[in-house]
Amino acid sequence: MTSTDPFPLSLPSGTRAVGREPYGRPGEIVRWRFRRIDFDRFGGEIVQPMRVVREDERGLVLWLAGDTPTAESRLRGFEALTARQVPDGIRFAHADRALARVQVPSRWYGGGVLRIVPAEMPFSVWVFHSDDGRFRGWYVNLEHEHRRLGTTELFTSDHILDLTISPAGVIRRKDEDELAGALEHGMWDAEAVARIEANAELAVAAFESGHWAFDAEWTTWLPDPAWPVPGAEHLDGFLPPTPSGGSGAVGRVGCVGRVGRGAPAD
Repeated sequence: MTSTDPFPLSLPSGTRAVGREPYGRPGEIVRWRFRRIDFDRFGGEIVQPMRVVREDERGLVLWLAGDTPTAESRLRGFEALTARQVPDGIRFAHADRALARVQVPSRWYGGGVLRIVPAEMPFSVWVFHSDDGRFRGWYVNLEHEHRRLGTTELFTSDHILDLTISPAGVIRRKDEDELAGALEHGMWDAEAVARIEANAELAVAAFESGHWAFDAEWTTWLPDPAWPVPGAEHLDGFLPPTPSGGSGAVGRVGCVGRVGRGAPAD
């Protein structure tokens, strides 16, 4: 089974698939950039600076530290609300009826998250731990196959539907109601949703076959304590200027805990 991206994604020229050189070195900064289906029309993208743990022909492993400054994409008129707080008919509107997007500053809260990006796969794997360090399971975020630009940029698009996998291997689907909302209100068509569903099955098969992204080594991995939290300078050009003396932050994304999550929900 091979993956198929559910819709075209606007990307700059010169991108390449993950798993191809040049590779980033451990500790270098990568900007993870989530784009939407309507990026060409409205712009706006989620930008999250993180550090390279490992990159080679198998894929890319990254560390997003807690309290990292990020750029979030919000609907105009709903800037203070997260995506899940916006009514579905507005959040999932077809591009012809959708509201414009604005960039707002935020931060990743919690203890940080390890993200594993396997080459030629339509997902990333996010590793969970509790506050006391116990492994809690994997979060599989369904996404476009990832594209690299140089060694500083990584592009993808979130597909709403996700999987959670317990340490015992119990697999559950997450946010099926939101995927249905995206279809009902016209953001995606039935073909796109069918491809996302097929990619979910591909992710399940990868886990069950022992894909390296689920290797036990990542369940005990810890970040280099010498790595500082990336600064706001890595968001230069992605946020509008803020008034002097104000932080401009409107909220935080992530999850309380030693290793948390805050998957983009469009």
